[in-house]
Amino acid sequence: MIEEKNTELSRVKNKSMKSARRKRNLLFISLLVVFQFLFYFFTLLYFYIPYFEDISIAYSGLYYLPILTVIITIRIIIYINLTYILFKMWISQKEPHYSDIPFLIGLSFYGLISGKLIDLVVYTSFAIIEYHHGLSELFLLNISKFRYFIVITELLPIILVGFYLFLFRHNLGKQDRKIERIARKNTIIFSIFFVFTFLIIVIIQQSITFFSIIAGVMSLLSISFIIWMFITAYRGKILPEINSLIISIGYILALIFNVLLSILLNIMPQVIAYGEAIAITIMEGGSIISNILFLIGFKTKSHYKV
Repeated sequence: MIEEKNTELSRVKNKSMKSARRKRNLLFISLLVVFQFLFYFFTLLYFYIPYFEDISIAYSGLYYLPILTVIITIRIIIYINLTYILFKMWISQKEPHYSDIPFLIGLSFYGLISGKLIDLVVYTSFAIIEYHHGLSELFLLNISKFRYFIVITELLPIILVGFYLFLFRHNLGKQDRKIERIARKNTIIFSIFFVFTFLIIVIIQQSITFFSIIAGVMSLLSISFIIWMFITAYRGKILPEINSLIISIGYILALIFNVLLSILLNIMPQVIAYGEAIAITIMEGGSIISNILFLIGFKTKSHYKV
């Protein structure tokens, strides 16, 4: 009788803890949603309203800006969907933790929702400076730096997952707590080093051209690491709730489009007018394909069983 009573108390306690954890996680996600609304509001308040006249002239005179806006809007909608899918997957787990892979990857796509809006601000600022001689290069440099601060929030969660898999790759599917603790500790050390290095590079750069090259190289290295991460997950038969193979193909395409952008930026301005703008539009438009593959990959389960 006493044993049954203790079992019932334990069941009630566990249910209460799960309910409290679920409420806490839902509150955290609600705060992320509120922050995103505030971010868009302040971008509107401090860029689109004060520089409305310059922006209007740029949009009416440059045909590619409206096209680029539509493309980026589509990408933002895809990232919102990906964030929702991954956070829902995370919340649906029996015991969701902030170190869970669906949450960390979802956080990465969440960062891209803000990042793509700032990309549009950067492209619009570049157009105003380049073709209408409004604003200043210092303004564009500062906006670009702010964009790469956001890049850290995009890359860090997924780099955390990737580096952890790199350290723990020989023990995938095994229950070795000691090696797991060492992998987690080294992942934290690496993450601190990564953020510190990235911040220093972003802060000290004063040339837009050189800054773009350095930031581009770091982005390419990060994407390459992410590709390795999902291929490792596929070969190690982990993360069965997503299709790591399709996602890795999506990132391979993202890498190709980023490399293609670098090539086109060196060729097209010498060949046709508005070469830089056309190159960026091609890259952003092509990236929709990789984004759709992300969407398919995260909504499709792997064929293997664990």
